[in-house]
Amino acid sequence: MLNSIRTRLTIWYLGVLALIIIAFAAATYLVVARNLSRTTDANLAEIGRSTEADLRKEEADIAAERLFIAQSVVEEDEDEKPPKNEPDEVPLTIEAAIVEELEDLRSRDHGFVVLDGNGRAIGSTVTRVKLEEALMGVPAGSLIRRCAG
Repeated sequence: MLNSIRTRLTIWYLGVLALIIIAFAAATYLVVARNLSRTTDANLAEIGRSTEADLRKEEADIAAERLFIAQSVVEEDEDEKPPKNEPDEVPLTIEAAIVEELEDLRSRDHGFVVLDGNGRAIGSTVTRVKLEEALMGVPAGSLIRRCAG
């Protein structure tokens, strides 16, 4: 059966075609995976920058609110009562603001963690076990850390 030249050429062409298809599929997969990874990283970086800007604004609002409260206590003018804060208007601590901001970022595919300068988690959308697994082997000093899970 393998003695005919037609059969040998058919098998040889089939093998070459299979190698070409496999190489094309592998190259396509690598290009798509790289582009998807870059896009995901860019989106997460943008979310991080946006969240950081929101938290910095929230921090300024908290400082202004504390200053307003301190000034209103000092003034002791009974005719002029300071307006009461609505409960969700301005959190009194940056930690509360971070937790509030992270509630808006809940995602099925991504977990978000905000760490303080000492590496202590202030707020997180992932469980402690997943957080510890994700932070293993991550270089210290990274601002945005990509975590699986």
